Amino acid sequence: IQKMITFAQEETEYATRGKLNVKRLNCGKVTARVFDRKRIPSDVADLIIGVAVDLSGSMHGDRINNARKCAVAIAEICNKLSVPVYIMGYTGDCYGYRAVHEHFVTWKNSQNDRLSLLNIKAQCENYDGPSIRYFTEIIRKKQARHKLMIVISDGCPCANDYRGASANKDTALAIREARKVCDVLGVA
Repeated sequence: IQKMITFAQEETEYATRGKLNVKRLNCGKVTARVFDRKRIPSDVADLIIGVAVDLSGSMHGDRINNARKCAVAIAEICNKLSVPVYIMGYTGDCYGYRAVHEHFVTWKNSQNDRLSLLNIKAQCENYDGPSIRYFTEIIRKKQARHKLMIVISDGCPCANDYRGASANKDTALAIREARKVCDVLGVA
C-alpha cells in the first residue's frame, strides 16, 4: 500500500509559459516549449480501498480469525497512511434466502469503526456474487483515481438457492464486473 500511495515528486515540464529556460531556448530545437513549469503533486493519495469479508459459516475457526486480523491490519495501515477504507462483511440470513451486509468501517475509518472489526465472526450462509456487486456499487460512488477491492473469502458461495457450479460462475462474473470499476484482489 505504501508503494501505491508514494507521492510523486515535484516535476518540471516544458510549457509555452512559465519561467524561461535559457538552456532549452539555446538547444537548437525549434519549439514553443521553452519555459519551465513546476507541477506539484497533490498532498493526498488518490486511492481508496474497499475490503469485503466473507462471514459465512464455512469461515469458522482459523479462517475467520485470520480474516479478522487481516481486516484490522488493513484498517490500521490505512489510518496511518490517511487512505480512505471501507470494510464490509457479508453473509446470508439464517434461512439462506437473502444476502446480509455488515458495515464495519466506513470511509472515515474512525477509531470506533476499527474497534467494530473485533465483532467479525462466522455466521450463516453467503451470497458471494450479489455481495461483491453490492460492494462494487459502494466503491463506484467514491471518487478516486485508484480503487482497490480486497475480497477475503474461502471461495465457497453457499446458500439454499445459491450453491455449486452456478454460484461459482456468478461469483466469477461479479468479479469480472467489479474489475471494470476497480482492481480486485482475492485473499483466501
